[in-house]
Amino acid sequence: MARTFTSLSLCAASTALTLSCGVTAPGGGDLTLEATISRSVIPVGQTDTLTLRLRNLSASPVTYRFSSSCQLMPFIEQAPTQTVYPPGAAYVCAAVLTTLALPPGGEHFVVQEVRGVAPQAPPQAGIALPPGTYSAVAVLQPNSRTGELRSSPVIFRVQ
Repeated sequence: MARTFTSLSLCAASTALTLSCGVTAPGGGDLTLEATISRSVIPVGQTDTLTLRLRNLSASPVTYRFSSSCQLMPFIEQAPTQTVYPPGAAYVCAAVLTTLALPPGGEHFVVQEVRGVAPQAPPQAGIALPPGTYSAVAVLQPNSRTGELRSSPVIFRVQ
């Protein structure tokens, strides 16, 4: 039987570039949500990889039901309250019912490329960031099991 996740436990850093936030389920099940980036500095003109990972550390399967196509999404901020990705701080999601199932020990990944661009570069598809310091988080959208869950931020620079 699937466990229901209802409470957030403390967040911890595992390395300077890999930060994770744990969620504890009633009955001892665990969910780990983390955002990682492979380099803390991305030179202008180069690309790096931002990885979001949701892991079921429990011995029971879990299933999440969402009311849209958005499930596990990246958010990037340049200042404490200035979201720069997604543009406008909101995703455009299809209004459809979706499901995300994780078996015991299972994982779900979302991988996004992050590109460093010149300050006056024209708009580009994907995550294109001018020089600056940023924080990225993984966000599990509200679903049938939990409200919105956010990982600890991973900090990086474009220069």
